[in-house]
Order: sequence, then structure tokens, then C-alpha cells
Amino acid sequence: MELPINVIPSEVKPRDKRLEKMKYKEALPKHPANIMILGACGSGKSCNLYSMLKDGYVDDKGHSIFDEMIIWLGTLDAVDAFKKLPCKNIVVLNEW
Repeated sequence: MELPINVIPSEVKPRDKRLEKMKYKEALPKHPANIMILGACGSGKSCNLYSMLKDGYVDDKGHSIFDEMIIWLGTLDAVDAFKKLPCKNIVVLNEW
């Protein structure tokens, strides 16, 4: 006999309508998610993340689905581009 698994009542939440308006919702990890991008130097990790945040996780009006973003980058040359992402509350860090 298997133990039935029940959803915790506090975890039953209405669907976020912003997620339904994403153009690439089928190609991206479902939100909420923990995403780790691994690869060798110069393999496109920052470009992948930038594309996901600029074009992927946005609604049909071009607004980010995230309320805030904290991004740590290892390279200084991409900081300005990440600061221009379509999110109202964004912090881009590049130092420990």
C-alpha cells in the first residue's frame, strides 16, 4: 500500500497569469526554478542567461515576469547590458 502524497495547503496558489503570456514558455524551465548554467570559459553561459532574461522570461508586452533580479557576473564587459534588462528592480554584481 502506498502513502498518498497531499499538497500542503499553503502551496496551493493561483496560476501567475504573467507566465501564460510568455512567448517561449514551452522552451524554458517552469517558474519557479533553480537554474545553474555550467560551461567552460567562452562557451556562452552569460549569453544564454541574457537571452533567457531579455527575451524568454518576459510577457507579451516585453515586461519581465520577475519582480526583482540579483545577478552576479564574472565579466565586466556584460554588466551594462544586464543592467538594461526589462526589470524594474535589478542589481548586477561583479565582485565578491
